[in-house]
Amino acid sequence: MKNIREYDGSSKTVYLNAVSRKIDENLRTRLNGISLGLGNQYDIYDNNFNQSRLGVLQKNIGFNEISSDIRSLYDYKSVPIRELREAIEKNIPAAIRYTCQYCTLTPTESFDHYLPQEEFPEYVIHTNNLIPCCKTCNGFKSFVWRNFTGMRLFINLYRDPIPQQRFLFVEILDEGNGDIDFRYYLDNSAGIDNQTFGLLFTHFDRLRLEERMRKKAVGIISELENSILSSKLGLTDIIAEVKATAERNFASYGSNYWKSIAEIALVESPIFLARFLDQD
Repeated sequence: MKNIREYDGSSKTVYLNAVSRKIDENLRTRLNGISLGLGNQYDIYDNNFNQSRLGVLQKNIGFNEISSDIRSLYDYKSVPIRELREAIEKNIPAAIRYTCQYCTLTPTESFDHYLPQEEFPEYVIHTNNLIPCCKTCNGFKSFVWRNFTGMRLFINLYRDPIPQQRFLFVEILDEGNGDIDFRYYLDNSAGIDNQTFGLLFTHFDRLRLEERMRKKAVGIISELENSILSSKLGLTDIIAEVKATAERNFASYGSNYWKSIAEIALVESPIFLARFLDQD
């Protein structure tokens, strides 16, 4: 999981561009007619975004009547949104560009509206409200984004610094009959501040990340086992090589990259290493 850089351009320009591409003249007229008021709302969003205070924003009922008009601007496959998506992707390092950073498990195939479009239609194409993500995370996140006290429940990849300290761990489990399973869990032994760790906790919980990572990690057991069995190195050297590669991947994919964590845990686990006792 790594932070991504927000769009470099103007959200207001993106809005006007999307409006200009609408074929329906009456719709264009209505959307142009609210551009000033919408611009003021964009300023409110930006001010709170820059101060990491999105959780205080409240629904503006003034946009209720024109909600469907505004929301018609968002179509993931439309030209304006495709152009925006490509511009945002260019700001993301190639190694993670097409992988959802909410989970680091699956490809990005959608935009998450960080403030849900049902509640905040005015921000439906505000560039900082659109975060590349996978459909699975988008579905789990849905429209519940804060609790009743106004505390946000999900990491904002643009604004919430993701800690470099280790907070994700995995336990190797012996399932019997030679089978291995995993248990991912969060731990704050590194002393991450409570607010940040609390946000990480609800993010992982709401997106079911520990269970999703567990299911994904099971698939790397055979991959790693085959790599070890086909290597001409001794087991000690193989373990060192696996760990070195995992450490390099932490630099590319984040210091809590689920796959590297699982690989290191496997080559440190007597349960897994028992398969190769005659390798060294």
